[in-house]
Amino acid sequence: MQQRSQSKALGAFHKAKLLAQQGHHAGATKAFEKALKTDPLFSDARNDLAVELLASGQEDRAVDQLQQLVQLDPGFLLGYTNLGVILCHQNRYAGAEATLRRALGVNPRSAKANFLFALALKGQGKGGTEEAHNALQSSAQSLPCASRLLKEWFGTSDVADAARLRTKTR
Repeated sequence: MQQRSQSKALGAFHKAKLLAQQGHHAGATKAFEKALKTDPLFSDARNDLAVELLASGQEDRAVDQLQQLVQLDPGFLLGYTNLGVILCHQNRYAGAEATLRRALGVNPRSAKANFLFALALKGQGKGGTEEAHNALQSSAQSLPCASRLLKEWFGTSDVADAARLRTKTR
């Protein structure tokens, strides 16, 4: 019985992905919801439902889905980073910081989580901190935009030079 319901959920998920690729957000949303009705713990379906909700202008529902996702599956990194993006977009930087700290607990080396964490800190006026610098430095190899922000916020992308600059400005 469980295998049949998982198969049904997977079928709805694949249908939803196809509809999403074709730009049919309403149909994709319904199909993702069907997958989740069959299997409420289907993390990829919940994440993709949130993406579709966001694409159709339902930002608050997307946040609700992502918050449920990280509660149901605390190891699902993409749920945290997607939630962090939306919270930063909404200027809810303290919430984004807390969410992204949890993401970094899942994977401290995630370039995306480190980059978003630095942005959340900057949004709260903490962009010049060592913590923001370390987060940008961690993401700089994978994300060229992080290197640019290191130069913009700290005057350099070199760790030693940035540490000297921070010491001089204190």
